[in-house]
Amino acid sequence: SGRSKPTASLVDNTTWDLVRDLETLREKLGIEKWMCFGGSWGSTLALLYAIEHPTRVSELVMRGIFLMKEEELQFFFQQGTSMIFPDAYQAYSQHIPVAERNDLITAYYRRLTSDDEPTRREAAKFWTTWEMSTSFAKPNVEYILKGDDAEFAAAFARIETHYFVNLGWLPTP
Repeated sequence: SGRSKPTASLVDNTTWDLVRDLETLREKLGIEKWMCFGGSWGSTLALLYAIEHPTRVSELVMRGIFLMKEEELQFFFQQGTSMIFPDAYQAYSQHIPVAERNDLITAYYRRLTSDDEPTRREAAKFWTTWEMSTSFAKPNVEYILKGDDAEFAAAFARIETHYFVNLGWLPTP
């Protein structure tokens, strides 16, 4: 929800920290079993929570399933979605020097974790605008403009790339 403090902190911020946080929340609320619902990254988190705490899940509802697989990340952020949204991809990729474009996620992560605030802010804008430009089949101007919201973009892009460069801390086959 974007209300965590400090904003965009990467400390104790892994998939497994989130699964533990969900279980802590369930316990504090006194809920015996609950339905886990999630879309995109939320589907991954819901599934992992259900695997870790199967007796605490009554139903599992997922949409737009995203499993944090290397192939999914490559398709969305490197090659694939670029053919569906070529103009948005051009703006997103051209922010990164040609020598680093073979791994845009890592290139953006370096900028989003830089000590230089203007570098972070600019990278966050381009990353978030790309993500929001490709989240719907038809452009949604309200979402695309989230790239201009410096606070939202900084948190969104920094945390998202943190998860992506670490492949969600999930085991790989």
